[in-house]
Amino acid sequence: MKNGARSYPCEGAGTQGDWMGWQQESPGTCLGNLDISQALAPEYCEFKTFVHQSPTWATMISEGHRGAETHPFTVCGKDSGTSVLVPLSTLNAEKKPYECGECGKAFSYNSSLRMHQRIHTGEKLLSCHTCGKQFTQQSSRTVHQRVHTGEKPYTCGDCGKAFMLKVNIIQHQRTHTGEKPYVCGECGKAFRLKAHIILHQRTHTEEKPFTCGDCGKAFRQKGNLKEHQRMHSGAKAYVCGDCGKSFSQKTYIIRHQRTHTGEKPYQCGDCGKSFSRKETLKEHEWTHNGEKLYLCEYCGKAFIQKRLLIRHQRTHAGKKPFMCDNCGEAFRQKGNLILHQRMHTRENPYVCGDCGKAFSQNEYLILHQSTHTEEKPYICSQCGKAFRQHFSLRVHQRVHTGEKPYKCSQCGKAFSQKSSLRTHWRVHTGEKPYKCSQCSKTFSKNCSLRKHRHVHIEK
Repeated sequence: MKNGARSYPCEGAGTQGDWMGWQQESPGTCLGNLDISQALAPEYCEFKTFVHQSPTWATMISEGHRGAETHPFTVCGKDSGTSVLVPLSTLNAEKKPYECGECGKAFSYNSSLRMHQRIHTGEKLLSCHTCGKQFTQQSSRTVHQRVHTGEKPYTCGDCGKAFMLKVNIIQHQRTHTGEKPYVCGECGKAFRLKAHIILHQRTHTEEKPFTCGDCGKAFRQKGNLKEHQRMHSGAKAYVCGDCGKSFSQKTYIIRHQRTHTGEKPYQCGDCGKSFSRKETLKEHEWTHNGEKLYLCEYCGKAFIQKRLLIRHQRTHAGKKPFMCDNCGEAFRQKGNLILHQRMHTRENPYVCGDCGKAFSQNEYLILHQSTHTEEKPYICSQCGKAFRQHFSLRVHQRVHTGEKPYKCSQCGKAFSQKSSLRTHWRVHTGEKPYKCSQCSKTFSKNCSLRKHRHVHIEK
């Protein structure tokens, strides 16, 4: 060889005259003297990429040098005895001559560019042998086929859980390390997944990119839009295994199932009281800090939530927007309508685990369960009287405070209990719903009927 160049047994090393087989993805094989422009595939014909910028070598290339003279080069990284060529990986990093005309992304090889261009053209040459789904890249098809084979090649060294994709195990391992690499630039909150920070940032930007085609309501997450659309379609995909009741959203059935299990996962950090719903816990927590932000302009009563103020203001306006389809009775609150409708349907979804007795409301079940334990956890700080229900304690405390929140719209008389106002209202309407079974005489109050019955007993 010229210049004392030495030959190595490595198949990756060769000469200008014996480079062959690169396009076929095989190591260089000596097949005799060969014109390099013919041996190299078109994507590798830019031979200046693989050599130092030597004036001598550049001149030979530009002049179309031919002949049996050999010029050593290196493919595998071993030095062939001269410094004319450098490792392929180093040179590829220096220059990416193949640029996509659509997006400007550059590639080292023409084959990589062609594969990339399928993203723009939509060309899919590779098909899944099982289901026929098509892909633009071999790597995408390989990953897809794991769905059919069940292969999970990436295993967590901490807990042994396996994953189909490398990106999934990287994300999973953050649950062990506690790493949260994605930090919000607005508030500094950190997240494990990029998708989570994208969703979080919409709380700052108020972006809601997913819009309902039926009513125009917008959502931050696609999943929320899908669940919302079930309200229009009437689809209820989630069915309770205990009572058979169906729901349109997964969150609704999870919340409902707590009525069967009695689970209360949300606990107050101040008093330890537990709740089945996160919203109820938040409302309760405001009772500790005493903050009441929403003030009624009619009576001055303050509320910790805007929705509670809106509900209260209906008592002044006399609005009852929720009407029963069966009997026409109207209610100020949707929850009261739902409870009322159970009178028609005879639905009693709340079942006592001790005796099997069922109730239409969860509050009734809680009250009933205290009869098994005789527990009265709610104690009046003024007189020490104990109650089974927190509601009963609140009503009792009005005896001490003198509060009478229920006012008659006809005569202005006020009452401490809603039931007392209802009874009083019958004075104006003349309604007497309590009837004696003996003489058919009617009364406006149940206590009056009980007194009247003694007349028949004495006889």
